[in-house]
Amino acid sequence: GSVGVTLRYDVPERVTELRPTLPERATVTGTDGFGRAEGRTYEWDGETAAASITVDLAVNETADRVGPEAAGGRYLFVDAGEWALVQRPAVPTEWAWRGPEPVGVERAATTAGPGAAGEWMAYLGATETYERQAHGQHFRLVVPERATLAESPSAILDSLSRASDQLRVGDRDDEVTAFAAPTTTVEWGVRGLQYGDTDMWVRDAERLDTAENTWLHEYVHARQDYETAADARWTTEAFATYYAGLLALEQNRTEFDALQRLLARGSADPQASAVLTEPATWRNAANYWKGSLVAGELDRQTRLATDSGRSLQAVFSAMNAHQDPVDAETVLSAVETTAGPDARETAARLTTAETVPDVWSRSAHLEAFGEAPARIAVGFAEAPFAASGPYRNATVAATDSARREPTVALYAGETLTVTGRAENVGEAAGEYQVRFGVDGRVVDSASGSLQPGDAATHTFARTFATAGERVVSVGAEEVTVSVREPAQATVTGLAANRTTISGGGAVELTATVENSYDVPAVANLSLSGEMGTVFDRRV
Repeated sequence: GSVGVTLRYDVPERVTELRPTLPERATVTGTDGFGRAEGRTYEWDGETAAASITVDLAVNETADRVGPEAAGGRYLFVDAGEWALVQRPAVPTEWAWRGPEPVGVERAATTAGPGAAGEWMAYLGATETYERQAHGQHFRLVVPERATLAESPSAILDSLSRASDQLRVGDRDDEVTAFAAPTTTVEWGVRGLQYGDTDMWVRDAERLDTAENTWLHEYVHARQDYETAADARWTTEAFATYYAGLLALEQNRTEFDALQRLLARGSADPQASAVLTEPATWRNAANYWKGSLVAGELDRQTRLATDSGRSLQAVFSAMNAHQDPVDAETVLSAVETTAGPDARETAARLTTAETVPDVWSRSAHLEAFGEAPARIAVGFAEAPFAASGPYRNATVAATDSARREPTVALYAGETLTVTGRAENVGEAAGEYQVRFGVDGRVVDSASGSLQPGDAATHTFARTFATAGERVVSVGAEEVTVSVREPAQATVTGLAANRTTISGGGAVELTATVENSYDVPAVANLSLSGEMGTVFDRRV
């Protein structure tokens, strides 16, 4: 029921304060360099460079679930005695530093013995890890010694890798870690669980040759980079359920009849009478069953309305690119932008009332899905950032060395030029729109059309006059822009070409200004004399 966790902080000299807050499930068993401040918050003593807190962490989590992902047991995470599959503890940490350059935090996790740790989950016990690189993603499949896979590791990685290419909806994280959950001694409450941004576990008994493909279902969740308001919450499980079946079909792992049976669940009561925008009406997992049928129908109608130029993936991508919580109006607007006002009317009718669509036939599927639609991938181009202004005119790189998200460093007064790229990776011509956003608001855009295999780039510029953090996005990809005040340069000397003048004349004065930092600096120079200020200059 519990595991030991040691939090170790390697504290740089420039850090002056450090305050971690422990989770409620943690019981402190030892500290080095930390004292309790208040509640669950601990405070660093300011001296110990390698400070630590050791806790006993209760890890068992249970839940009762319904829907296609439900299983017969209750556990979501568990310490089973000789092994454990656990959620990594979240430890919010506040810190302060001195000096002109900010100090960030790098987080890493290791297991004290056999095991494997992802960004959000960890398995404790003997494992073997299988890896695959595909479409800009690094897949890690962690298979415990106690697990007995129903599919080969190679087949699982093949399916996930192909799904990475099939889903062109933005938010393709660099690394995805999938754990195979042993079913020998634990009765899991779900068939799989995706948690955080990039981690998921799936029961070792799950197969690939089914429309209820749990491996693909959880991977779709890993590609959902949007939060929802209550009236759009149905999309989370609906999209995952629908795309798990569709991608399995397109991978030739299941038959159309199986997808048809999956979607037909949404046309039966009590699911059919649910109103998707009203969670209180969901009965028997209507968000999964009716939701997936509605998602599929919207996909089909979109393909028909655009002559296979677009699909529901364009709506999915727009939702990922939306910075604020996605609500029902956001979904409807994305549908209208993608497929027109008639499609919006259909989406409103299917999501805000008890209306339920019919499950389409094999011939109707062939008509809409027979030709692969245009799939437009929109995001940052290669080497997409350049800074210009008073200090430099150069390309700049995004770095995540000191924080989780990529960050571009700018200085107040500089202009950031961002290059976005649209590429048609589908098999039909299609239109695209590249949206440039700042802090969740679209401030510029460009559009066009692309033949299969073609790509186009567009540049956008934004000047940041004041310090602070902004989030800049192109499509569903985003980067944090850390705008900093420049350092203060120092006047280190003042000289004159002569100090004695007979009968009037000119004196040349030379001020020496030095920047002793490794970042841009400014100085406000004011030359004054008996007659007042001669000139002011900003250097």
